[in-house]
Amino acid sequence: MNIYRLNVKDEYYGGYDSFDGHVIVSESEEDARSRCPHADEGDIWGDPNKVTAELIGEAVDGLEAGILLS
Repeated sequence: MNIYRLNVKDEYYGGYDSFDGHVIVSESEEDARSRCPHADEGDIWGDPNKVTAELIGEAVDGLEAGILLS
């Protein structure tokens, strides 16, 4: 399992009441993008033109896939 940081690019950020990023535990970048909740910014998390994804590390053994931080 890997840990990914996903961030909305500035020009697509929806403002004070929307998510600007997430830290996700997942097997792949694609799976990490699919785990992000949709809010006022809409379903933008799967679009690499609007959201950056960075592999930031490996998860410790036993950690389940899901959102660590929103």
